[in-house]
Amino acid sequence: MKYQLVALAISSTLLIGCASTDTKESVIEPVANQPTKSKAYNIAAQTILTRPYKVGFETIDSPLKDFTKAEVEDAKTKMTRNVGSASKFFGTLSILTGNLTGLIDVVGGSVASISTSNHTASIPRWIIAIDKSKFQSATEAENYIAKTIQESSLKTLKQLGYDAKITELPKYKRTRIDIDYDGKTVPFGVLSSFKLTGSKVTEYRTTLIDGIAKQAWTTGFDLESRTSKFFIGEPMPTIARSELKASNLNSPNFYKALTAKLPQGFYLYVPSFVSNQYEGKSYLDASSIVPAIYTQGEQYEFIQGM
Repeated sequence: MKYQLVALAISSTLLIGCASTDTKESVIEPVANQPTKSKAYNIAAQTILTRPYKVGFETIDSPLKDFTKAEVEDAKTKMTRNVGSASKFFGTLSILTGNLTGLIDVVGGSVASISTSNHTASIPRWIIAIDKSKFQSATEAENYIAKTIQESSLKTLKQLGYDAKITELPKYKRTRIDIDYDGKTVPFGVLSSFKLTGSKVTEYRTTLIDGIAKQAWTTGFDLESRTSKFFIGEPMPTIARSELKASNLNSPNFYKALTAKLPQGFYLYVPSFVSNQYEGKSYLDASSIVPAIYTQGEQYEFIQGM
């Protein structure tokens, strides 16, 4: 069974599937830059995304790697040929709803294996490392991270022509960004905990994520960032694009516009074929065929030589 966080936007619940409570990984030690690897891989290599870990007695290996250009072109060709089998489609390799598993199976190969893996690399996440010396406490750092991402998301949506707001969800002790458009409210994600107390960032970790060793407040480096340490979620433009027929909410373009407004040290990891569920429907983002990391308005894909 897949160890995956499923974002149920209608209820805003966060379900962690099957991972046992004793799930732990060794300390994530920083590693030196590897000149033969892509920029995306070198960022991810500082985190759990490229590393194996144990769940009970089982070792979960990471499927994340740099793909060859031939692998990428093969995946795109198969997707283009079979896109007509989806129940709904608009935009070039952008939004698909329907038989998601079947569509991913059609693509096949190592590119599609990311989304079907039990490894946490199959799930989007923020990877953040901010200079520890600039914050007096973990609580201050946490609140800065959440507020910065929320405000930048709202500003990006406004620039694209959408009224968005932060909605409180008392039942789940979370907030969520929603879009109000043409009389319809659609969830956009970026879920955050109600009250941040500093327990969900890691301190005193030396990081080489930007190529420089420094002490930082971090999140997204370890496995717990997607379970007990979750406090800020990724945007989910796929649902809004489909429900609102919003062609300007193409996921890669939105991720670049959003991260362009974020400070250095903020990275958004997006795997292949991100899926979300809303009001009984499933949405597959086929615009992100290759895993990528977005930062400072740039998209870095896991492709050899990139």
